[in-house]
Amino acid sequence: KREKNLIVALDYHNTYSADPKFWDTFIYMAWMRKWEVYCVTHHTGQKQNDKLLDSIGKILDKDHIVFTMGKAKDQFMKDLGIEVNIWIDNNPIHIFQDPGY
Repeated sequence: KREKNLIVALDYHNTYSADPKFWDTFIYMAWMRKWEVYCVTHHTGQKQNDKLLDSIGKILDKDHIVFTMGKAKDQFMKDLGIEVNIWIDNNPIHIFQDPGY
């Protein structure tokens, strides 16, 4: 039995964008379990941000989409007061290290 609802952070580029239909289903299933899902991305360019908002942004509300502006994702989320339980990311080193761009 779960003692708390889980918080999931889902990367966008080459994770969500690799198979949006799959991840949309995952998000809906997570919501059925009362989990919170955030899209956490390093995206900094407006063109990339617009593409993201036009895809996963149609599923998640804006306060569940986090642009870290190239900062390490875990610390960025902690600074927002959000303790992520599950990270889903094709490049997990960027959860804890700045990507350097």
